[in-house]
Amino acid sequence: MWSDFISMNCQGLVIGERIVGENGKFLDILTDELGLIEVAQKGVKSIKNENRASLQMFTYSNLCVEKSKKHYVVKSSELIESFYGMREDLLGLALASYISQVTTYTIGQHSTDSVAILKLILNIFYYISNHQRCISQLKSIFELRFISEMGFSPNLLVCGRCELSLTDSLYFSIRHNSMICQNCASMEDLQISKAVFKSMQHIVFSDYSRLFNFKLSDASLRQLGRLTESILLSTLNRGFSSLDYFKSIATM
Repeated sequence: MWSDFISMNCQGLVIGERIVGENGKFLDILTDELGLIEVAQKGVKSIKNENRASLQMFTYSNLCVEKSKKHYVVKSSELIESFYGMREDLLGLALASYISQVTTYTIGQHSTDSVAILKLILNIFYYISNHQRCISQLKSIFELRFISEMGFSPNLLVCGRCELSLTDSLYFSIRHNSMICQNCASMEDLQISKAVFKSMQHIVFSDYSRLFNFKLSDASLRQLGRLTESILLSTLNRGFSSLDYFKSIATM
């Protein structure tokens, strides 16, 4: 338990901010030690504030935080990574905003180990910033792996209705978050290609050294994208304004 005004060191990624008054912010920071915390910070816009550079949106920093009865405050910080390259990519920046909104909402509703989620987001932000992966592929990886890390992993091993091995004709049920065999498939189930099925297994089960290392054709990547988005939205039972914006500029 925290007592009043006890400081703690952690590493954190700023994934949300709300302006308060003329020179203050509330920050949502995803940390390795404390999970998702809300930080009240005064004077963050001032060029004289020594924490200014390390408390910008999408920055990852070493933090010394202090908690009183009301809120957290960052006492000192040291920038680790700014992910500056994301600001040069409008679609990548929109994806980062979508990732942040989903994470802030979901972790606020469910207790979870934030380390795995933080690692996932940091990896994706790295690839966005360095322009090393297709944005639509990164979006699908986030959606499916995030849901899995949150404890809502889809059944990708056997048919969700008869529990027998899957056949060559593959279907997925959004309602049941499960693969469905040909014999059990209904009109509401989505038929998917073997390549998409294999990529879903890769995203869910691979360790981080291999997670981002797969390729799909454009057609398969579009099918995967529609599917992972539907899985996430159905699981969380809500939409996101940042997703609407992402999709609006993705089609420009």
